[in-house]
Amino acid sequence: MTFMGMQWVERHQYTNHPAQIVATIGFGVAVAAIMTGREFRLSLPATCATATGVLIMSVSGLMMGAGHNMPWPAHWWFYALHSILPLLAIRRRGGTATATFGCVVVVVAAARAAGATVDAPTLLNILNVFPTIFAGALVPLLIRRATSQFPIATEDALKHDEAELREGTHTGYLRRNCEWVKAMIEFALPDDLPMPERTRNARLLEMRLRDSIRSPFLDVPDLTREVWNARKRGVKVTLLDDLTPARAFHR
Repeated sequence: MTFMGMQWVERHQYTNHPAQIVATIGFGVAVAAIMTGREFRLSLPATCATATGVLIMSVSGLMMGAGHNMPWPAHWWFYALHSILPLLAIRRRGGTATATFGCVVVVVAAARAAGATVDAPTLLNILNVFPTIFAGALVPLLIRRATSQFPIATEDALKHDEAELREGTHTGYLRRNCEWVKAMIEFALPDDLPMPERTRNARLLEMRLRDSIRSPFLDVPDLTREVWNARKRGVKVTLLDDLTPARAFHR
């Protein structure tokens, strides 16, 4: 767009040349078409519009016939190819970009073979556009190769997070149980308790721990206190939960 703007700003006989106007229109069509759509692959209508705009721009630029006698920047349409065709290849239309470029080369070669004076660089300089098209065609392949590892990396990250969460839950569960058992031992087996009392409380504590495992739904403070006192008086108490699958989540 910079070259095109400078071409229009230059005050010379080619500013209002019909070919210059047509080439500018072709350039605008190509740029507008190649920037449309949100998909990475350019749509077929936009691809056709881009290729058509490039051909109109190139042929019209050649028809100005100024050659190197034209005030700078000469043959701006050629420099525009360095931007439009690689972008076309980047949008996964590398074949169309190459075919369009081939048509431009054929037109320039045919015009020069016919002895016409054209506004174009040498064929060798024109061929320098092809490496940029090839590089643009590699961009989608590199992006696809790079992004193909995203699902694997995401899955590995999820597995890592799950493992950390599982480990944290397990560690927290063990810590809370250890703290609870420690509190029970400190309550039932203090250091200053006589040995007969310690022996009796050790048996009561064992039954208390069994109740918490076998009958978790009945592990409530009021009932636990009454069961402890009853056993302490010599009463045999057995707690049973209904832990069948149908009622596993109901008290």
